Amino acid sequence: MYVIIGGKGYLGSYIIKNIQQNSHEKIIASYHSDKILNQIDGNIIWQQLDIANEKSIQDFIDIVSKNKKQDEEVKCVYVIGYIRPDNCVKNPELAININIRGLVNFLKYAKNTLDGLIFTSTDFVAGESINDYKFKETDIVTPVNLFGMIKYTCETIVLSQGYNVVRLPFMFGKSLIPEKPHFIEHIERVIRNKENFDVLSDYYETSLDYDTVANCIYLLFEKYGTKIPEPIINIVGDDKISKYEIAVNYAQKNNLDTSYIKPLPLKNADFFVAKRCTILLDNTLLKKLLNKDKIQIKY
Repeated sequence: MYVIIGGKGYLGSYIIKNIQQNSHEKIIASYHSDKILNQIDGNIIWQQLDIANEKSIQDFIDIVSKNKKQDEEVKCVYVIGYIRPDNCVKNPELAININIRGLVNFLKYAKNTLDGLIFTSTDFVAGESINDYKFKETDIVTPVNLFGMIKYTCETIVLSQGYNVVRLPFMFGKSLIPEKPHFIEHIERVIRNKENFDVLSDYYETSLDYDTVANCIYLLFEKYGTKIPEPIINIVGDDKISKYEIAVNYAQKNNLDTSYIKPLPLKNADFFVAKRCTILLDNTLLKKLLNKDKIQIKY
C-alpha cells in the first residue's frame, strides 16, 4: 500500500499517476483544502490532512492503520511542506511550524504504521555550485537560504528515523490539477495572450519534469521495497539548464511563438527575497540504483 502525503500537489499527483499506471496497489492520499474529498476513488482513498494539527495527523494515521492488511508493507512519499523560499523568509515561524513541527508530529504518530518513507527535499540544501560543480549526496552541504536550512533540518530528522531522502531540483510539467496551473500553463497563457514573459536566464539547475521525478520515486520503491539502500538520493537530470531554456524548449516543441519569452539575468530580478544561485546535483547514484544510462527532461 502506498501513502502519499500531498496527493493534490504538483508532484504528488504525478506520483499517484505513476503508481496507477504501473500497479494495482491501494493508495491513501492526503489533501489539505477545506473542500471535503473524503471518498474512495478507484484504488485511492482521499483523506484530509492538516499537517499543522496533531488531531488531523492522528485521524489520518488511523485511516492508514485500518486499511493496512496483515504483513502488508506501507510505503509513504512525503511531499507536502511550506516550500516557497520567499515565503519562508517572510513567514519563518509558519515555515518552521509546517515543515519541521508538522514532520516531527507526523513521524511520531506514524512510526508504528509506516514501513518505509521517502521525504522530498530540495537542491537548495546543497549550496552554490562553483565552476559547475555537481554536488554528490555525501558532500558537506551549505544551504543557500532559510528554505534550504529548514529542509536540511527535516532531512536530519527523517534520516534519524531510518527513512530516505530525495533531493529535487526545480520541476515543471503540465499540472494534473485543473485548478492549480503551474509554470507550463503560464508559458502557454502569456504566449496565447501575446504578452512578454521574463524568465531567469543565468541561474541553472539540473532540472527535471514532474513525471520523470515521480517515476524515479516509484521505481525506487518498486525495486527495493522499503529497504532502499542509500539514505539520500539526488533525483535530477543529467544537464544543467535555466528556466529560460526550459520555457523556450517547451515552446519550440509545442510550436508556440518563442518571441514572447524574454531572458532575465538574475542580477536584474528584483522579485526574489531569498537567495538564488546556480545549484547542480550529481545523479550518478540514482542511475546506478535504477540501472539507467541517462536521465533527461521530457517536455
